[in-house]
Amino acid sequence: MNENNYGEPDFNITPAPAESQHPVLTQLHEKIAKLETDLESTKTLLETHRNRAWELSSNFSNYKYKLENVLRTFAQEDPDNVELCVKIADEMDIELLNTKDFDINVTFSVTVTAPFGEEIDISEYDVDALLESVGGQDFEVNDTSVIYVTED
Repeated sequence: MNENNYGEPDFNITPAPAESQHPVLTQLHEKIAKLETDLESTKTLLETHRNRAWELSSNFSNYKYKLENVLRTFAQEDPDNVELCVKIADEMDIELLNTKDFDINVTFSVTVTAPFGEEIDISEYDVDALLESVGGQDFEVNDTSVIYVTED
């Protein structure tokens, strides 16, 4: 270190390289340079493998999606093919599911007691609270006691 005009060390200077280095230090510097080069090569190779793995995974997912569509179409064309399609899907780890929506209408029967001579009006009772407590959403009040199940 050199001192500047104020007596403080000057940290901006770089030491001059030594004219001769010990052979062990020279070997260590060469090994370090080789390791740094190998590390960069390994990083590049790792990135290449990651990209290839992602590409293969993506291709396989696309293949499974296409195969699922083919199996569904094949099974829908002939009901005798369903068992074969299910076996193929199981082998390929494809989950074939059917989806169907149903509307279920439930009728509640409620008995209301009132003194003789008074008229009973259902609108005086909180039917909304009863239906909400059992999870009802859309409803209509009528005097039937039959359960209807409709299929879309």
